[in-house]
Amino acid sequence: MVKIEIDDVYRKPSNFFQLKIVSCGKIFKVPSDAYGSYDRDFSIYDKETGGTLACSDFGRKWEEVKLTHSVLKSFIQKRFSLALQSNGYVSHKKNKLHNSYVAYSSSKEIQIADRDICKFFDGFEYRIISLEDVYYVCINPHLKIRTEASIKDMVAKGLSPERLSNLPAEYIGSDGRNKRCNIIGLKNGSVY
Repeated sequence: MVKIEIDDVYRKPSNFFQLKIVSCGKIFKVPSDAYGSYDRDFSIYDKETGGTLACSDFGRKWEEVKLTHSVLKSFIQKRFSLALQSNGYVSHKKNKLHNSYVAYSSSKEIQIADRDICKFFDGFEYRIISLEDVYYVCINPHLKIRTEASIKDMVAKGLSPERLSNLPAEYIGSDGRNKRCNIIGLKNGSVY
C-alpha cells in the first residue's frame, strides 16, 4: 500500500500557484424574485445559506452580507472559470463529489483514428485551495476524452451491447439539462 502525506501533494512547485487578492468588495444576497434580472457572471450559489450571492446589487439596494472565506473562494473559482472560457477553454466540474474542475481547448485536440467515436484533448484539472487565508490554484495535467458517437452509433460499428452494462453515461433530458446515469442494459436499441 502506498502512503501519501497530504502535505507532499501540495509541495510540488510546478502546479501550485499563489493567487494575489487585490481587493474585496461588497457581497449582496440576491432576492429569490430577482432570478434572471441580473448578470449571473457576477453571482454564485452559496451552499451554506442555500441562496444566491452577487458581488453587485445592480442598483437595486439588496441586503449586504458578510464575505466569508468559502464565499470568496467560490467567487475566485467562478472568475477563474469565466477567464478560461473567454480564452477558448471548456471548463466544467469534474463531478459532484470533488471540488475540482477540468478544462480543455478544442485547439489542443490530439489527433487519433476514429475521431467520429471519441476525441482526446490535452487539458488540465484545477481547483482553488485556501490555506490559512491564502488562496492558490492547483493545476494538474489531464487527458480529456469526449465521446462523439451515440450508443446506437457504437453498436452499429460492432460494439457488443453487453460491454456497455454498468458503464456511466450522460444524456440530455427532456428539460434540456445533462443527466448522468449508469447503463443497465439495452432493449430494442434503447438504453435502460
